[in-house]
Amino acid sequence: SDCQVKEPVLSQSCIDSVDKPLCKLNQTNVVLLGTEKWAAVVKDPGTRLGKLCTTAAQEMEVKDQYRDPVVTCNSMGVCEEERPCQLTCPQVQRASQIVKNIRDNSRLKCGDSLWSACDRMCVQTRMISAAFSDGKCHEITRESRPCHIDACAREDPCRAPYSVRLVLGLGGLELGQWSAKSEIAISTSISNAMDKNLGVGPGDIAVRLARSWFLDEDSPDAAAGTHPTGKTKAHGLKAIVDVAIASKRENASIADETTENDEHWRIWGNLTQLGETPNEIDKRCFDEDLFVLARRALLIKNTVLREKKFLTTLIQQLTSPERRDENRVFMSSSLLNESRVVAAWSFRNGVDVDDKVNYLGPRKPWWFGIFRVLHFTTVLLTTSLVLWSLFGVFQHLNEHGFDLGEYGGLFDLRS
Repeated sequence: SDCQVKEPVLSQSCIDSVDKPLCKLNQTNVVLLGTEKWAAVVKDPGTRLGKLCTTAAQEMEVKDQYRDPVVTCNSMGVCEEERPCQLTCPQVQRASQIVKNIRDNSRLKCGDSLWSACDRMCVQTRMISAAFSDGKCHEITRESRPCHIDACAREDPCRAPYSVRLVLGLGGLELGQWSAKSEIAISTSISNAMDKNLGVGPGDIAVRLARSWFLDEDSPDAAAGTHPTGKTKAHGLKAIVDVAIASKRENASIADETTENDEHWRIWGNLTQLGETPNEIDKRCFDEDLFVLARRALLIKNTVLREKKFLTTLIQQLTSPERRDENRVFMSSSLLNESRVVAAWSFRNGVDVDDKVNYLGPRKPWWFGIFRVLHFTTVLLTTSLVLWSLFGVFQHLNEHGFDLGEYGGLFDLRS
């Protein structure tokens, strides 16, 4: 698929880049040279076989666009175009009088760009713009956050090898009021409803689908196809949400220079892969990461999402007074009492995972195999010595006439 970018905004006007004090010396014959910058967030990075983001950004219609614009797209979900500009001193004076005119925000489509797509470098960007009296949208603020979904997870599955899919039923909501801002509110609220130690941020959560929620769809009969889905009034809205379980490593994949001999010793150190050759072992992801992240995914699926505290905190986040204007769609009286987690399950994100890692733990270094053999031998010898000592004590007591009752016969070699 092709890359898609949103409407560009003016991130640096020409007057902000020129040397304005030069006009104090000469009011008429001076032409000041500067640079004008436009920026646009990436809506969808597309695939490697599709149209590049630089090409998509060049095709956007921008005021006073040059015939061959120079566009660069960074790794934070933003494409920028720099163009040379010039102003005379009278133009500088007029440009200095340009002011913000937020009444034209709707007409010029200014405002919140919402979060960009999660780029291959695992960063999202959001820009806030406002209309000015020159008829253009000017960038006011820009912020970024880490993410581990979409292109980030596809570029390197080891960054987020597992995900938890959550089916959330929200009672009393109407599908017609759902918007992209509603998806952002869901992602932020789910992240805030989870323990920070789980390492799930709002950029790790993606709303895949929102549709009307009919209660009979959730019954076992409806799932088996024996009970027809009703066409009655919807009970609310059903949101399908993916929660990426991400690694904290900056480089989540094992480097290619890992030698075959080193991998061989890692296998022997684990003592659970003795029948396999190094080429049969998945070398992409760190086993210790897979083991920890798999346990975290199961914890979220089986425990966190099923706790009543999670749903209560989630609803409180969605209906907080501070976000009443932003989350107006969630202002329903039945949201708290008639909402629930309909289903949750975990899945892999395109990684070839050895299941033995999740059951037996990650492979250990070569010296761990020696340590394990020594530990087993020590325990065996210690147990044998203890039993032999007890045998000797009972024999000694039996030979000296101590009545050991029924226990003495166990150690009496003459019986």
